[in-house]
Amino acid sequence: MILYAHNSVKGRATALALKVALVHTLLGTLWIVFSDRAAVLLGKSIEGIASIQMAKGIAYVTLAGVFAFLLVYKLTVSVLNKERQRAEAEREVFQRLAAAAEWRDDETGTHVLRVAQVSGILAKTMGLAPEACSHISQAAALHDIGKIGIDDDLVRFEGIYSQEQREQMQQHTVIGGEILKDPKSKLMEVARNIALRHHERWDGKGYPGGLSGEQIPVEARCVALADVLDALHSSRRYKKAWAWDEAKDEIVRLSGSHFDPAVVKAFLRAEPELRQVYVWWRGHPGNLALPSPELTEAA
Repeated sequence: MILYAHNSVKGRATALALKVALVHTLLGTLWIVFSDRAAVLLGKSIEGIASIQMAKGIAYVTLAGVFAFLLVYKLTVSVLNKERQRAEAEREVFQRLAAAAEWRDDETGTHVLRVAQVSGILAKTMGLAPEACSHISQAAALHDIGKIGIDDDLVRFEGIYSQEQREQMQQHTVIGGEILKDPKSKLMEVARNIALRHHERWDGKGYPGGLSGEQIPVEARCVALADVLDALHSSRRYKKAWAWDEAKDEIVRLSGSHFDPAVVKAFLRAEPELRQVYVWWRGHPGNLALPSPELTEAA
């Protein structure tokens, strides 16, 4: 399948390049033939013919430049439109997969989407590159994809876990890493890092690998905070939502132990924007797609 797609792309690229070359060659040949004849007919002296030859050379270069501009413009618009459509389709696939992972629990279906949105804002506030922020905001929706491999009763359990239950639930990170292993793109690599590492702690007391500090991928550090924030500030069947200030104080308290202090600082700087995220979601409780930035800003 991959080889077919690769060959298909090469075939289309070759066909397009040949088309451009043929059109350019044909137009150039016609121009030379007819402009030379016109130069002979119109030129009444060697100097006159030379002037006409120079003028037609300038005209040819100008027309070739205009042709190249129009062609490149058309191709660029086409490529950008296809890239936008691909990105939108990829984004939707991630959201649908995330929703599938949480399908067994109605209360957490939108949790993964809020975590994705908050994670993207944290990454942006930390000054990460736009492409990295985009990857994090998409991939974060799959942070709990490993719960697909956890028993339904355990996923829906509302009490206090026994040690055995806790160890079983913690396996969702390992399962998520296995589901997303051997990534072929940067986006999927980010998704795997998040699924596998979002329960690691800054002080090294997390799971599954006991990583600490900057050993933990930055995308997982962003999601770790976003995940806890949403768990605290959202209601569940078994608990009420914490007030924003209560959740904020808890996040700050856990800085340097659970969370990267740099991510906590980003959280505090982005607080107004993050609060708007929850204002929007309170007005759209059953939505299963991330809102556009314009919608959250207008909320």
